[in-house]
Amino acid sequence: MKKTIAILAAAGLASAAAADVTVDIAGVTSNNAQGDGGNVVLTVNVGAANAEITSIDFEGFYVPNSPSWTSEPQWSFQGGGHLWGMSNHGGVDDSNPLAYAGSEATSFFSDGNGDVTIEFWENFVDFNGPDGTYERGSITLKVIPAPASLALLGLGGLVATRRRR
Repeated sequence: MKKTIAILAAAGLASAAAADVTVDIAGVTSNNAQGDGGNVVLTVNVGAANAEITSIDFEGFYVPNSPSWTSEPQWSFQGGGHLWGMSNHGGVDDSNPLAYAGSEATSFFSDGNGDVTIEFWENFVDFNGPDGTYERGSITLKVIPAPASLALLGLGGLVATRRRR
């Protein structure tokens, strides 16, 4: 019985440790092919080394520069040696502005400093310069701390339970 209570306490602490990290992308441009030095790359600290990113929520308004289409902008997320790409978040083959929102399940990890990089790029480069701009928008990363962090939280729960007796 004692072990069951301790496990449940640790599980409760672990679920409470999950966090959301939201990034404002208003004003970010979508420029060139993936990996190009002219692309916007944001570094986001998620607050825990080697933390798992389990899903990405996104919303905003993207305005392409004609002849670029809303189906062309892409995002790549990288941390801890893992690369995870995201497609055009609902764009179509035309140059009309796009309001978008959605969520995608994923599984990748932050690096040893807790950092994740987000690269904004185009799958088709129409001309030299920005193919479009995110006039408003945000990306929210759902973060779960690494197992070592969760183990420490669980150990803290066990110590707290033992001290009460």
